[in-house]
Amino acid sequence: MVSAMKAVLEKADMKVLEKIDLWQNDEFIYKMQSKFGEFELSTSNYGGIFILAPDNQLAIESLGALFSHSEHFQSEVVDFAQYT
Repeated sequence: MVSAMKAVLEKADMKVLEKIDLWQNDEFIYKMQSKFGEFELSTSNYGGIFILAPDNQLAIESLGALFSHSEHFQSEVVDFAQYT
């Protein structure tokens, strides 16, 4: 899965700015820079991957489009208003 994710993200000309180990959550957060702007990528030991960019919808839409063209990934849109 990691190699498939790297192949998709390479298309966005991304680089890692910072890696944060949230060991208590079994999670890593990667602060990223790409041709679509900055975003965060959250990965867990349980196979979940989340793209976070609250102030950059271009990154969300563009990265989502790249991932949707890969046979290895499935998109799930979350409406956070349902959880507040």
